Amino acid sequence: MDPSFITSQDWIEYRNLVSYLWLFPILIFVFSSSILLSFGIIPSLVESKEMPDKALRLRPFFYVAAIGALAGFIVVLFVARDLARIIENTYNSWWI
Repeated sequence: MDPSFITSQDWIEYRNLVSYLWLFPILIFVFSSSILLSFGIIPSLVESKEMPDKALRLRPFFYVAAIGALAGFIVVLFVARDLARIIENTYNSWWI
C-alpha cells in the first residue's frame, strides 16, 4: 500500500500532532510527581520530623497541580485524537 502525497499543510498538521503527543509524558510526569509529593513524601517527612510541620501547607498546591495536569492530559488526549485524522489523509487504512 503506497501512501498518498503529503502536502505542506499535511506536514504542519503532523507537526501539531507530534507536539501534542510530546505533552502526554510531560503532563503524566507532573501529575505523578505531584501525587507522590502530596500523598507520600511530604507527610512521611513531616511525621519523621525531617521537615517542619509548615511543609504540610504545600500539599494543597500539589493537589491543584495534579488536578490541573490531569485535566490538561484529558484535553490534550481529545485534541490529539482530532489531529490524528491527518493519518487517514496519508494512509487509506490504519493498519499500516
